[in-house]
Amino acid sequence: MNGNQKSDVYAQEKQDFVQHFSQIIRVLTEDEMGHPETGDAIARLEEVLEYNAIGGKYHRGLTVLVAFRELVEPGKQDAHSLQRALTVGWCVELLQAFFLSFYQTEIGQTLDLITAPQDNVDLSRFTEKRYKSIVKYKMAFYSFYLPVTAAMYMAGIDGEKEHTNA
Repeated sequence: MNGNQKSDVYAQEKQDFVQHFSQIIRVLTEDEMGHPETGDAIARLEEVLEYNAIGGKYHRGLTVLVAFRELVEPGKQDAHSLQRALTVGWCVELLQAFFLSFYQTEIGQTLDLITAPQDNVDLSRFTEKRYKSIVKYKMAFYSFYLPVTAAMYMAGIDGEKEHTNA
């Protein structure tokens, strides 16, 4: 496969991924949307989900899909399993948007700030170990580890050793 073909495949997968979001919204909102007591809140939830999830690069969610395609034999990649991979990809995107990014980024940001406070910069506190910790907590978990391990579980790879090495 040449570069143009890879680009076309990626563009199609991204388009499929973005289009799948409407199914996620439907599943999360359809039962309560018309309910007189919760309809307004559900409509607001839909707005919040669309605002926070649409328009990004989708690297985390697409990583689930790409890793799934690499880990599962092509003959076992039926429509149902691909829909599941798209759904898990959106779960990762939403987790990142709402929970993990706040927690992990807060730890990384705190490490960053206490290592080099603006009013007392002491570069001797900025070690390679500290740098790796900042990088790990600011982005590595939800950007790389979570999408790949989610795809590994979907592919039936559930050994502790494999996940430790991921």
